[in-house]
Amino acid sequence: MPNLLLRSSLWSARTISHGAANAIAINGAEQPHGTPEANPIASHDNAVLINRGPALGAYDRRVFANCLDYYRDDRALTPIDDEARYIEVSYFKFITSQGSAYSADGRKALRASLERLSAMSLHVRHQGLELQLPRILDVSFADAESRHEEKVRSADLIYFRVLDDFAKMYGRAMWTAVPHEALNAGAGLKSWLACYYATHSKSFALELASLQKLTGSDAPLWRFRDQLKTALNDMMADSFPLEARVASYELTQRAVTVHMARWTAKAAKKANQAPDKPA
Repeated sequence: MPNLLLRSSLWSARTISHGAANAIAINGAEQPHGTPEANPIASHDNAVLINRGPALGAYDRRVFANCLDYYRDDRALTPIDDEARYIEVSYFKFITSQGSAYSADGRKALRASLERLSAMSLHVRHQGLELQLPRILDVSFADAESRHEEKVRSADLIYFRVLDDFAKMYGRAMWTAVPHEALNAGAGLKSWLACYYATHSKSFALELASLQKLTGSDAPLWRFRDQLKTALNDMMADSFPLEARVASYELTQRAVTVHMARWTAKAAKKANQAPDKPA
């Protein structure tokens, strides 16, 4: 997934209510549809991100990442053959490929998320890259939602394609192959932190006020600091996936520095593989 999206509040760490059909995501908060001037979503490196669609959360990030996962290997984001553009997959296969068990509630949540993602209208400006993406995902359903509930089948089909212009966010804007363990690591702030630090390879100090904006949190800064401490402590547990586990961290009143376990593991592996120097 492009780093610009993972290092922003586009996928908010806070709990989002999806009661309003049309909303605009501005700095992680929902506003009425039709706002004349949209402010940028909080993001890294002076990037400008504007979403004139439904506010999105961690589950939407997981669903969209799973859509992108179908473009691995020999399937390009911009295929020459129009017939190859749409991906056909059952509800059951899509949900289980995310690492979840199929259920009626899971099916409803998936469909709602795909509909939100297809309503996303994204404007991106970063280091000379200017993109206006009216939509990033085209999706349709061939299912039994209109039939009697007991006839709804897990084998009902979803057809989707990630639209061509989205591919332009790769390359110049850079991207990260986010481990499944990071995408599925906890929920809320833990999930956001796991994906955010997956886009980095070494530790660095980050101001708490900046991090709070990036996560989309609307809590007071003192409370966000407590929430961050709790999340980082949970992420240090041995039971937490190694790819998303925190080895240690330093937290002050103004900044935080996080050290991920996978960085230490990779550094140790690289050191062990280095050839011995001649005497």
